[in-house]
Amino acid sequence: MEREVDARLRVEERLRDSEERFRQLFEQSADGLYVHDETGRILDCNYEACRSLGYSREEMLTLSVRDFATELISDEERAAKKGGTLWQLAMTGEPGKTVGIHVGEFWRKDGTSFPVEVTVGSISYGGRRRILGSAHDITGRKAVEERLMHQAFHDSLTGLPNRALFLDRLERALARADRERRSVTVFFMDLDDFKLVNDSLGHAAGDELLIAVAGRLQNRLRSEDTVARLGGDEFTILLQNVRGPDEATYVASRILKDFREPFGVGGCKLSVTTSIGIATSTPSGGEDPNDLLRYADEALYKAKQRGKAQYEVSDEHGPTGDN
Repeated sequence: MEREVDARLRVEERLRDSEERFRQLFEQSADGLYVHDETGRILDCNYEACRSLGYSREEMLTLSVRDFATELISDEERAAKKGGTLWQLAMTGEPGKTVGIHVGEFWRKDGTSFPVEVTVGSISYGGRRRILGSAHDITGRKAVEERLMHQAFHDSLTGLPNRALFLDRLERALARADRERRSVTVFFMDLDDFKLVNDSLGHAAGDELLIAVAGRLQNRLRSEDTVARLGGDEFTILLQNVRGPDEATYVASRILKDFREPFGVGGCKLSVTTSIGIATSTPSGGEDPNDLLRYADEALYKAKQRGKAQYEVSDEHGPTGDN
């Protein structure tokens, strides 16, 4: 009998030690940890969970995960839901095993939010199968991803969309125009004699001029239109919902007029002109984005041949216009 009591006491002591180690690890985790049932009701949480959300422990234990989490089901689950959701898998899974990861947002008590990556697993808690969520704040990672994405699709000097983003927007605009039986217009333009600016004033002045040109073009256009820099002194413009050739040539004329105002470069006033090639899609649709851009580029070449500081409409799309 004495040996049985000693054995039971040793078991209870090991159990207390195990629970104490678990609690220490639980509280010291750098991620927010949440134990909840299959309905989302919070049963336990650690210090980081309270700190990151701005609630006291007492407040947390009155909440459901649904009170502060969005996008609880991943895109993959929404599309398939094969074998149940992560919560369902955790409730039937082996304790200590991870069943999946999803990315969503947590809302703090003060109404602000932050992105999280939540690892979902099964845990034995209080003698019953429960769900353990480990939420990692990915604000920093998201910022890096967004910065890299911006760098991949924007010109580093002017901040304008680059060729890849311009062609993507053009492709989308053409698809939408096809459905609505509308037209879109592409301008391909460059600065006349830009090389002289670099050669006489230096590349820093040339860069300053390009930035000023980008700003002036953006101010001229509507919010739904796109200005892009393809490289060097080449810019493209996407005009959406164009009502006809006259509207496109009117915008081109306004841009030519805008360029009559000198640009401030290096404390000096610099007069620069531009030439523009214009290509407009047909309401019947079917144009390829690269082809439309090429037609505008070819029209630009013709404008240069005619004497610069003017526009030319592509023969491929609409009649050639005098300006």
